[in-house]
Amino acid sequence: MYFRDVFRLSMGFILTVGLTSCKIVTENPPSITVSNALQLESIATLKGRPESQVNTIAFSPDSTLLAVGKGGYNDAYTDNNVVEIWNIENLNLMTVLPGHTLPVTDVEFSPDGTVLASGAGYPDGGANNDTVRVWNPQTGVQLITLPGNTMPFQSLDFEPDGTHIAYNQEEVSLGNIQTGEVDIKFEVEGWYADKVVFSPDGNLLAASIYDRPGAISTQIWEVETCQQMATLETPGVSTLAFGPESDLLVTASIDYKVGKIRVQYWSTRTFTETARFELDGNYVHRVSFSPDGAILAVVASDGYHDPGNLYLWNSVTRERLATLGNQDIRVMAFSPDGIVLATGQVDGSVRLWEVSP
Repeated sequence: MYFRDVFRLSMGFILTVGLTSCKIVTENPPSITVSNALQLESIATLKGRPESQVNTIAFSPDSTLLAVGKGGYNDAYTDNNVVEIWNIENLNLMTVLPGHTLPVTDVEFSPDGTVLASGAGYPDGGANNDTVRVWNPQTGVQLITLPGNTMPFQSLDFEPDGTHIAYNQEEVSLGNIQTGEVDIKFEVEGWYADKVVFSPDGNLLAASIYDRPGAISTQIWEVETCQQMATLETPGVSTLAFGPESDLLVTASIDYKVGKIRVQYWSTRTFTETARFELDGNYVHRVSFSPDGAILAVVASDGYHDPGNLYLWNSVTRERLATLGNQDIRVMAFSPDGIVLATGQVDGSVRLWEVSP
């Protein structure tokens, strides 16, 4: 299915052969540490048209397409703020979606894969923030836009039934993908919502809440009733993710007292902390579970604008399984079939890795 044997990975040593339809990057090979419990095989490096950094990536539900959101913070009102759509089966760039005037900071496919949503904006917000756009990923046609964002745009997520998109504003807005209108708003206790995510079963909606001087809490609502179920004390929280069974929420925060990143596990039944671990760094760009929930991936760096390293952990024992260093990584995503892990780099490239136990 994939272009295997393009690269061969053996404890940090890479052998390369030629490949068409994408650019192979072999300079400055990554520093890689892998435990005996996990194997990583590098498949390819995709290099699209703009050289600007990758801010977000997402696989289609059938794992055949990869959407890549781009744009650096010097790219405002340029042609570099685009969404690329790649065919993962043949490694061809299918289309480039223009239109955003600011860096694209999140992309997501609908649960049935027929719709793609993208959002753009600056981290410091204001009137210059861009809109959320909804596309047909096969034709590249823009279908609708959702009402504009006056706060710093960070994230969006499809409701599991595919009818709405949650995205951050002063509140959490649920935009209707058929009408382009906001049907529901979840009020927040703070300045504005930051990262937003639905539980896979669609029952819960969680958001990190930004308040001066920083993101200080995580709020959780029951979607059906719009009732706020809990407020989790997560000072310095920068990102969050539900486990695939919806019974677990993971938050990543900066513990300023000790100067480390704090990753916390929360039960979504009792809304209490069940476990935590720490790692070095001052910012977490992304946390994500593998589709089977066995692996927790963390992209961590020294700051918001800094690229980082990718750490893979056993999600149950919290044993570190792998570290990808010297990668200049901004984001990562697992394919829904669990075969491929993609990492987005600051140089505009995306690296594909095959993951196996």
